[in-house]
Amino acid sequence: MTPENQRKYHFIPLTELSQDKAWVLKWPYLRESYQTGRPVAEILADAIPSTALLATSAMILAIIIGVFLGVLAALKAHSWLDYWISVVSVFGYSVPSYVAAMMFALIFGYTWSAWTGLEIQGSLRVINDFGE
Repeated sequence: MTPENQRKYHFIPLTELSQDKAWVLKWPYLRESYQTGRPVAEILADAIPSTALLATSAMILAIIIGVFLGVLAALKAHSWLDYWISVVSVFGYSVPSYVAAMMFALIFGYTWSAWTGLEIQGSLRVINDFGE
């Protein structure tokens, strides 16, 4: 466990177990993408801001809609609107995430793609008109 090995293999020793074994902290070395040939760290750096924006806006939208519908259901207790909001919310929780993801991809990435600017296959793959 020499300093030369630490520089070569990019690790920080935590504790030595024996003369040639140790617990180490190793940070990832992200090489190049097999698909695009670009460094993986660069691809992640390009995707993280969009992903953070999408996740944050989805959470804010869900909170606003949830609080609004919850207050509305509380104000109209024991009415058809209260029961309808309850049924829709239970249905929303019951749908598996992979089914909901496919429905959202179909709606936002295909049906409304001209308006949203999103693509059904995502932004990391480039597919031409022939599907190649």
